[in-house]
Amino acid sequence: MPTGNLKYRILAVCHDPEGNVKLAEEIKRSAAWCKYFKSVWLVATTETPKALCDRLRQSMPKEQSILIMDAGASYGYLPQDAWDWMKEVHAAVAPQPAKP
Repeated sequence: MPTGNLKYRILAVCHDPEGNVKLAEEIKRSAAWCKYFKSVWLVATTETPKALCDRLRQSMPKEQSILIMDAGASYGYLPQDAWDWMKEVHAAVAPQPAKP
C-alpha cells in the first residue's frame, strides 16, 4: 500500500458496481478499499475526487451514476472488520513523529 497523502473517499454508485466487472476492477486498483454496502465503497487514495471520478468514469456506462465525497469524521454501526480496516489504513499512512 502506498504511503503518503492518502485520503478517504466515499464512492456511491447508482448501480451495483459488482455487476460492472470493469468498474469494480478499476475501483480495486486504488491504494486501499473496502465495501460493506451494495453500492458504497470506502477508498483510500491520493487522487482528488475529480481525478478518481475521471478514472472510474472510463469504466462506466453512460447511464450509471457515481458520487465521490471526502470522508470526514465518521461514526456508525459497521462490522468490526470495517473499523479495523480503517484503523489499519490510517496507521499505515499517518505521519510518524520526527525522531530527536
